[in-house]
Amino acid sequence: TLSTRYLHLHAGYSPVLASSATTLLLSTCVDRRLGQAALCGSLAGMSGGHLTATLPVAVGLGAVASACYEVAIRINDAASGIGGRLGA
Repeated sequence: TLSTRYLHLHAGYSPVLASSATTLLLSTCVDRRLGQAALCGSLAGMSGGHLTATLPVAVGLGAVASACYEVAIRINDAASGIGGRLGA
């Protein structure tokens, strides 16, 4: 979330490019199993500075988004088949 937020708000990249770069970097360099959770967290970082005005709010939003995704996956793949793995 923080890297996507930084790339989007401070480095001038589009939110989609910032999110995809963050997800790609994390899933290829750190651990492939983190790819979907990284995408979910980076989507939270795509929000503009109005929604996540401070860093603690951005961290909280990313943590809640990733935790909700992980809970949905653990409950019998609740998000599976509805618009893809991350839902619609």
